Amino acid sequence: MPCFQRCAGSLPVGAVTNYGARKRSRAVRNESYRVVRPCALRHCAVFTLLCARLNLHSYRVTLKLALAVWFVGPLPLLIVNGLFIKLHSAITVAYSLGWLVKLMLPAVAVTLILR
Repeated sequence: MPCFQRCAGSLPVGAVTNYGARKRSRAVRNESYRVVRPCALRHCAVFTLLCARLNLHSYRVTLKLALAVWFVGPLPLLIVNGLFIKLHSAITVAYSLGWLVKLMLPAVAVTLILR
């Protein structure tokens, strides 16, 4: 038996309704994970198709393309979010380096596969 049912007389009314809100938020969070998970595979697949279509087969060229995509896409977005949401600069740097790694790994993988 959950705690809020055992001592329901001593809890405020909002505590009982808050339990249902927490269950709904978990369901929404699980649904969002199901939607977001394929995004990592999608950007790897798009990067691989781009390298294959442009006939980029060397480490140097694919890493340059990954760096260019990072400069154009995620880096400005993360910097603006860091400034306006007032995130700590270490968090912004960590997120931006994470995106750089997410783009560099497919670049190396493409080179190994297409060679």
